Parts: sequence; C-alpha cells; structure tokens
Amino acid sequence: MQKAVKCLIALPLVLAVLFAITWAGYALREHFGEPESREIVIRASGQNDPLQLALSAAGNDYIRRKILPDQTETGTITLEDGEVVCYWFHSHHLCPDMGTTLFRFPGGEDFYLSGYFCCEVSFPQDSFASVNELRTFLQSVDGTQP
Repeated sequence: MQKAVKCLIALPLVLAVLFAITWAGYALREHFGEPESREIVIRASGQNDPLQLALSAAGNDYIRRKILPDQTETGTITLEDGEVVCYWFHSHHLCPDMGTTLFRFPGGEDFYLSGYFCCEVSFPQDSFASVNELRTFLQSVDGTQP
C-alpha cells in the first residue's frame, strides 16, 4: 500500500519534469533554430527557379533579378567565365534576423550568406571571374551586419 501511495505522489512530479523538458526543448529550438529568413529563402528556392523567370536588370550589369510576391529577391549572377549562379535573398528589413541569401552554384552546391546585403543583391566590384572568386568573396563577408 505504501508503495502505491509513493507512486501516486511521484507521478505528478515525473509528469511535471517531462513537461518542463519538452517545453524547454521546444523553446530552445525556436530560439536557436534556423533564422526566419533562411527558411524563407529555402522555401522560395524550391518554388521559384530564376532560370525560368522573366528577370530584369539589377544593381550590377551581371545581375538579373525579380522580386517575388513575398518580397524575396531571386535572380542570377553571370560570371566572366560564363557560369551562372542563382540566388534568393530575403532582406533584414523584412524579418527579425540579419537576412539571408542562398546562392546555388553550378553543380548544385548551396552557400548561405548571413547578413551583408541590405535592400538588394549588389556587389562593389564590376564582376567576378569564376565561382571560386565569388565564393571567396562571399565567405569573407558572411555574417557582417547589413
């Protein structure tokens, strides 16, 4: 009988601890999960192929873009060697994080850039010679405040 009483007393405590662990896990995932803008560009990249869209001129001569209904910018960057890199950008003005740009290199490699761009994808140089030159530049500015 005493064993049954102890079990009945312990049961609410065990349930409370399990609830607290579950809630803490959910809260940590929400706080430390993917930035909102990263989720947006991932979704946009699955729904919008810039190679199939009507694009217009952008900030640099080698960039063409389109603004999607959710205000994500998608477009292409044509490199000096003729390779084309696709991108999807969501500005920090539209979300609570630094903004994210997803670059998809020829061959399918993805690179996520956090921050750097403010309102549009635009670069300080006239062009990039190759994918390696663009990738090196992106790595150097990744995480900088727009």
